[in-house]
Amino acid sequence: MSEQEACVQKDTRMLLQDTMQSSGDPGDPAAWLRETDIVSYDFPYAGQLLAESFREWRGLNVPPFAKLWDWCVLNYRGKWIEAADGTGAQSGLWRTEWEKGAAGSLDSREPVTFAPEVPAGSSGVQLLVIPVFTRSKGEIFALLGCAMPAEQYEQGGRHTAEAMAMHYQTCFYRRFEHVFVSDLAGVHLHAERESSRRSLLFQIVQRMHDNIDVNAVLTEVIDSISAMYPGARLELFMSQDHRSTHPQVKPLPLSWGMDDVCAKAFKDGRVSLHAGRDNNSVEIGLPLGGKQGIYGVFHMMLDKPSFPDVDLRFLTMIADTAGTAFENAKLYERSNQLIRELRMSNELTQRLNQSLRLGDIFQYAFEELLEMFGADYCCILHLNEEKGGLEAIACNFPRCAERSSKQARDWAGRYMHWVSRLFYQNTAIPQAFLPGL
Repeated sequence: MSEQEACVQKDTRMLLQDTMQSSGDPGDPAAWLRETDIVSYDFPYAGQLLAESFREWRGLNVPPFAKLWDWCVLNYRGKWIEAADGTGAQSGLWRTEWEKGAAGSLDSREPVTFAPEVPAGSSGVQLLVIPVFTRSKGEIFALLGCAMPAEQYEQGGRHTAEAMAMHYQTCFYRRFEHVFVSDLAGVHLHAERESSRRSLLFQIVQRMHDNIDVNAVLTEVIDSISAMYPGARLELFMSQDHRSTHPQVKPLPLSWGMDDVCAKAFKDGRVSLHAGRDNNSVEIGLPLGGKQGIYGVFHMMLDKPSFPDVDLRFLTMIADTAGTAFENAKLYERSNQLIRELRMSNELTQRLNQSLRLGDIFQYAFEELLEMFGADYCCILHLNEEKGGLEAIACNFPRCAERSSKQARDWAGRYMHWVSRLFYQNTAIPQAFLPGL
């Protein structure tokens, strides 16, 4: 919410509170609405409301003899706003005369009646301009112009027109109260939405920070966003230093398109939007980052009809919270790994001090390496100067253990070559490499 919107809502609440306190009937919770009125400062901005009330008023039933009367509505200065004629043929026929009559009505604060000039041979017409007053201070906020046959005017048509003008005042205030209550209802709904959003965000944050497992944090944020927007297609692209078994978590691509929202969100560290290729969907990129950098990016695809319901500010808060929780879980995981490494180093040092047999030391180091890295195979090679090559001291791959020192040295060189390509060129080790030992 911007500062301007917050000030407007604050002024509305203060106006509502002052109006309710000034109400003459404290026992009636709706009494303040009946006493709410427009003032002279509102008159310049009431043109649209006057026109809408006029159209609604003209759509209601009228006495049969008044159906062919021409009407118009003028503002507080006597200027033309809108007209409607009973025959539907010509709505602005008497505009100039009505505006002249409105000037006299504003001065006298009374209805003005006059007969315009009509061509010879045509029936006479009587024009009226009737002021419409506010219900509290009696100020003129609008005027109604009426054109009726002179015969009906002489039969009491003026009194009917004045009664219809009072009915227009009722229609105006009904619409005015509807607009006022609609604004208050909008403020109330916005406050409820903000409260619900804060409550939901608190629950999501609590669940994410309760988890110290990296995969659990990612699963929680994906499930939360998917529950909020069931029709959205959601993916999470993570950097290469993290692997996950979740089907919606994928490795970060190494190449990007020109207008890829994920690339912009990952590089700039802020939300990115882009229209879909078919112009019927919207792509959203949300960075997943913490204090140390950006770890990934959420990619959302929504249909355009569903996009107005998306709260980007709320999604950004969830993504930022998820990034912080992911970073904390990653640090916790890394600290545990360092503790395990220090514990292994300490235990290895103790075993070295307890035993002087080199074979036992290598065997223990071999078992600890398998456990620490979760490896399927491990081989410790020792340089044997007498044989002129490497010798497998501890190994759980039989073919490697049976090879000669020269073959073991060749195999070690080939292995280091493929490992370097794996890390620096993202090239996988061939499947036929290990079976060929």
